Amino acid sequence: MGSHAALIKSKIASIQKTAQITRSMQMVSQARIAGFEYKMHASEHYANVSEAIFQSLVANASRIDSEVLQIFKPNYEKKTATYIMVSSDRGLAGPYNSAVIKKTTQIINDRHKSPDEYKLYVLGRIGYDAMRRQGFKIENDYINVHDNFKISDLEEVLNGAFETYLNCEVGRVEVIYHRFKNRVVQDVHQLMLLPITGEVLRDEEQERLHPTYIFDEEPDRLVTRMVPLYLNGEMQTILLNTKLCEHTMRVNAMRNATDNAQEIVEKLSLIYNAYRQTAITQELTEIVAGSKAQKGGAKKNGKRKN
Repeated sequence: MGSHAALIKSKIASIQKTAQITRSMQMVSQARIAGFEYKMHASEHYANVSEAIFQSLVANASRIDSEVLQIFKPNYEKKTATYIMVSSDRGLAGPYNSAVIKKTTQIINDRHKSPDEYKLYVLGRIGYDAMRRQGFKIENDYINVHDNFKISDLEEVLNGAFETYLNCEVGRVEVIYHRFKNRVVQDVHQLMLLPITGEVLRDEEQERLHPTYIFDEEPDRLVTRMVPLYLNGEMQTILLNTKLCEHTMRVNAMRNATDNAQEIVEKLSLIYNAYRQTAITQELTEIVAGSKAQKGGAKKNGKRKN
C-alpha cells in the first residue's frame, strides 16, 4: 500500500510541473496576442491603401505590357496551381497545424491527379515535416516563420512561388492559412493571390481612403514595380493573421491543458489521501492490537506469580 501511495504522490508532482509549463506557455501567448492584433490591424490598413493605389494605377494605365497583363487575366483552362501553405514552427496550439495540413491535403487530392499538376511551398516546420511524411513534393527548403519574422527573410521563397505563375508554369497561386475573425473564431482560409482579380473596395472604404492619386511616372511602369510590393504586402498581412491565430489557439489549448491537469491532480489527491488514511488506520489498529496483546500477556504473567 505504501508503494502505491508513493507512486501516486510522484504522479501528482509530475502533473503539477506539467501544469506549471502549460500555464507559462498560456501566459506567454496571451501577452503576444495584443501585439499581433495591433500589427495586424496596421497591416490591414496598409494593405487597403496599397490596394486602392494599385487599382488606381491599373485604371490609369493606358498601355499595360502583355507580360504584366497576364497577372489580371485568369486562365481557367489551366488546371495547374501553386499552393503556399502556412503553418507554425511549434506545436501545442490545438488543431492549428492539423487543420491547415488537412485542408491542403484535401485540396490537392481533390483537384490534381498527379504531382506534375501542382507546386507546393510550405512555411513553418510542423507543416513542412507533415507534408513530407505524407509524400508530397515541396519546392522550397525548410524555413522558419518566427514571431519576429521579416517579410524580407521570406522573399526568396515567396518570389519563387510567384514566379511559377509569372513564368506561365501554373494557372494560379493560392495561399492556405488560418484567418483570424475574433478571439473565439479562427478558420482555415483559401485565398487566390494570382491572378489579381482586382476586386473593388466597398464604396465607404473608397470614400474614406480617397483613392485619387497623381503619379510622377507613367502608370504603366509603376504597375510592374507595384506588383511585388502588393503581393508581399498581402503576404505580410496573411502571416500576421496566422501568428495571431496560432497564439490565440495556443492560449485556449494551454488553458484547457492546465485545467485538465488540475482536475487530474484533484482526483489523484483524493486517491492518495484515501491510501494514506488507510495506512494510518492500519498502523493505529496494529498499535492498539499490540498494546492489548502486551496487556494481556502482563495479566497472564501476574496470575502465574500468584
